[in-house]
Amino acid sequence: MTLPVNSIQMSNTSAMKNNNDLTYTKAHIDFIHTLGMRVIAGGIDTKEQLEVMKDLGCDYIQGDIIAPPLDDEDLIRFINENSQYLQ
Repeated sequence: MTLPVNSIQMSNTSAMKNNNDLTYTKAHIDFIHTLGMRVIAGGIDTKEQLEVMKDLGCDYIQGDIIAPPLDDEDLIRFINENSQYLQ
């Protein structure tokens, strides 16, 4: 049985506080990549967190650094205003 999954979201990535956390997170990212999947880091709220996740090889970022939770109308406006950055 195969599942139609091409990415995995890692939650609580904003809770990383020390080198052990970073090593653990990097190992997870590398393992997910060996499975041929992409990694989404959730809970990214600061530029520092964004840079750390980029350095660790994370493929996608989700969190307030990108946009806060949006209702339907605000989401459409956000997409229209930022379409050049969206894949």
